[in-house]
Amino acid sequence: MIAELLLLLSVDVPVDLYRVTAQVGGCAATVVRPVQDAGGDWHWLAITAGHCVRDGQQVRVKLNWPPSDRREFDGRVICRNDDPDLAAVEFNPERPIPYADFADATLAPAWTVGYPGGELLGKAVNVEAAGNMIQVSGDIWYGHSGGGLFQNGKLVGVASERDGQGGSYFTPAVVARHLAEIKITGAG
Repeated sequence: MIAELLLLLSVDVPVDLYRVTAQVGGCAATVVRPVQDAGGDWHWLAITAGHCVRDGQQVRVKLNWPPSDRREFDGRVICRNDDPDLAAVEFNPERPIPYADFADATLAPAWTVGYPGGELLGKAVNVEAAGNMIQVSGDIWYGHSGGGLFQNGKLVGVASERDGQGGSYFTPAVVARHLAEIKITGAG
């Protein structure tokens, strides 16, 4: 019954978002623009929710694009927080892959992406409040944790737990980018 309801409320994920969405553990993640360190090395990142992983954990980053060539990479959690509920996983795809750019959320239509029921599904929502947390209309479901909130194809939020209650809240993605850059470059 619940799976049938999810399918009725969800629609196919647009290709540009499907290309940058990954799975990390049992959660969704978004592949984002790589970060260059002071030595010139590039670090590929997947951003997810902090409650999905543990500090320093070795994880598999699963890419579902293209569908005929699903790939997995070894990754390592390089930074993780409970508040804000964010984590960054570093991995090496060996060759460039699609990634999402970041933007600040606005009070406008958005798109959520996650894995409710184990399938990649998306849902159109409206951003109702943007600030330290982003609140959207409608519910997001179990399996959306760590998934992206996108506006105009750019990552604006990461599905998170709020006070352990779940709900329709996202942590601003620019915070995740900042935390990952500090870890990689040492700049604070």
